[in-house]
Amino acid sequence: MLGIEFRWVLTRSTLTRFLVSQADLAIDDAKENARMALYEHDSNTLEDILYHSLQDLWAPLTNNVKVFDTHGSAQQLCAQKVWEAHLTAFPLDHKRMQTVLLAREIARMIRWDGDSEGVVNRHFASVTELHGTMGYIGNLSIEDVLKSVLMATLKISTNCFLHDAYHKVLDDLDDDKDLSFALIQDACARQFRRHPDEHHPAAWSHDLPELQSVP
Repeated sequence: MLGIEFRWVLTRSTLTRFLVSQADLAIDDAKENARMALYEHDSNTLEDILYHSLQDLWAPLTNNVKVFDTHGSAQQLCAQKVWEAHLTAFPLDHKRMQTVLLAREIARMIRWDGDSEGVVNRHFASVTELHGTMGYIGNLSIEDVLKSVLMATLKISTNCFLHDAYHKVLDDLDDDKDLSFALIQDACARQFRRHPDEHHPAAWSHDLPELQSVP
């Protein structure tokens, strides 16, 4: 709903208009004109629906509460305001945003094991969706992709030290450090240097909380 049918509501502001192509923007403009001609007095209702949809999506992230406190649903263009506030705080071209997105999706691709035609079709549909999403995060070099693959292997690793290294790299990106192979390697090596007597930590799964403790 947010991405296709009612995307035009979120592409009315200056910042968000730059996130779509001119062709898509023309489609959004036409949708706005058509809807406003039919439902001139219902625009606030649609804004309210999208506002609360965005609020539900971001509910698990408590640091976003202040955004919704600042821009309440009673304000005009409330959905556009919270959307632009989040894009300002988390720009799509930020290296951490790109790295987390790609590492997450590549990790899903690595883990995948199809057991039916339906599963196969859904998996490749998600791959197609990822390919489309990459258009929003800018041009990526083969080096960028390889770094993301490395990050994906850390993210899904059953070795607790390597999994911790994934989060250490993300912390480094938050500190505006450049993502490099050396940075990733050093983060991994540092985790083992911190635990010199535990060269073979027990395998664990971060999907199973009871197995997450380090021996």
